[in-house]
Amino acid sequence: MPKSSKSLNDLLHEIRRIEESREMLTEKKIRAIYKQLLKELTAFVAETYTKYSDGNGMLTVSDLQRSAKLAWFLSEIDKNCNEYLPDVSKEIQKLIDTVYEECYVGMVEAVNQAYDLSALNVRPEVMKSTISNNIEKLTLPALLEKNRKEIVYEIKQTVSIGLMNGERYDTMSRRLVERLDFSYGKANNVVRTETHRNVEAGIMDGALETQKALSGSGLVHTATWRTMEDERVRPQHRYHTKSGWKTKISGKADHTKMEGVTIIVGDKFKLEPNVYAPCPGMSGTARNDCRCRCFLEYDLLTLAEWEALPNKQENFISAKSLDKSGKSGIIRAGSGDVSLEYQRYGRNKDTLVNKTYIDSGEYRRKFDNLTDNADVNKTLYDCAKTALKHRSGTEFEDMYWIDGNTGKIIAREISSFDKRAVSYSDKTRKAVQNNTGLLALHTHPSSMPPSIADFNSCWRNKYKIGYIICHNGKIFAYTSECEISERLYSLYIDKFLSDGKSEFDAQIAALNKLKINHAINFWEVD
Repeated sequence: MPKSSKSLNDLLHEIRRIEESREMLTEKKIRAIYKQLLKELTAFVAETYTKYSDGNGMLTVSDLQRSAKLAWFLSEIDKNCNEYLPDVSKEIQKLIDTVYEECYVGMVEAVNQAYDLSALNVRPEVMKSTISNNIEKLTLPALLEKNRKEIVYEIKQTVSIGLMNGERYDTMSRRLVERLDFSYGKANNVVRTETHRNVEAGIMDGALETQKALSGSGLVHTATWRTMEDERVRPQHRYHTKSGWKTKISGKADHTKMEGVTIIVGDKFKLEPNVYAPCPGMSGTARNDCRCRCFLEYDLLTLAEWEALPNKQENFISAKSLDKSGKSGIIRAGSGDVSLEYQRYGRNKDTLVNKTYIDSGEYRRKFDNLTDNADVNKTLYDCAKTALKHRSGTEFEDMYWIDGNTGKIIAREISSFDKRAVSYSDKTRKAVQNNTGLLALHTHPSSMPPSIADFNSCWRNKYKIGYIICHNGKIFAYTSECEISERLYSLYIDKFLSDGKSEFDAQIAALNKLKINHAINFWEVD
């Protein structure tokens, strides 16, 4: 797979440079709109002072009320603002529309140019749909409208306060200049923040689309967080004093620690506890997103190269640690991270349980050596047999939590109607939380091995060991001491499926591959 004369990040740098020029042009247009608005407002205020002031150069609320012109005066201020400010929103909206589309398409084309990937084919209708449904673009009008209303309100407040104080025209004019400069600064802040957000979002979404198109190639699309590496990178703040520029540390956001961190495209960077972002500008927190200048570098790596990276960040999920049991089935890259088993349900009727086998001594003996405690083993068998008979012929799962020392059932969920998942009730959460040494047992109607979600649930909830009770009579045990990237797991699955393995064998092969570099283990119970 030879690279072109220009690397992927060289091409992306050119895209970002073009969008930066487009942003500067928009800022100039917005500045011109504010200058015109200031010119109209000051001319109108000057004319009003000339007509209705008391002769000493001051204008008060009483002067305008005496002439029955107060309501007219404020409405004219409102009218002037609403004549120009919508143009600001239009310029910003036009910029964002263009920026996102250019960056999305640019990323796809950059991958095509940088690598010899003749198989890469992103369908035009998919590209058009993604661009049209950019969430950041769709939510922007509400933000701009809110910003416009705030500016109009603040200008009217400035004028009203001046009238109540009986200010002279030059004072009122200066206050208007200050207010409009501040409003222009806010508009500029929106331009820079939203442009940056949509540049990074457009490139990232393009990378996600190319990752889907690379299904089966054995390549993984990675993203590395980069800062500008100067004194303005958060949490540093540069300010000017009489002695010159100084830098201080402020705020909770810290992007300096993110420099060089790499994830698989589609995962999220962990910026703070419970704060995650797929790319710069998209954490949903102002302290991390507002006027952020960080960017991502992208690369295509083999799975072996990814595993060897020293500064990679495994998948961090912002969901609650006690959410749902791991879903059964395998997850494929290129299918929108939808469980393959879920796609096949409705056609796969093989969820009936052989109750004669479940009651047999052969099946019972599988539980004899699960642990060193006979009472615990008996509880595990009783729970497995009850759950299998209860869910025979259905797509639903039962789950039990058992004390690993006494065999006592700590909690159970046997009324779930979520296909291939078990929702934790508040009662279960309280029982399971901070309860070490628990054994978790749940059914898999698909009769597949433990999924990566099972391993991650085991790790997050600190289960001693987990058991998968399959409808076909198989039993799997599994342990986990770390969290695994679901996207990496998906890529391994996809690779083994493309090699001709069955779904079951592909999942086994993927888990065995992950065992090499991750603290997980699983085995089938004989």
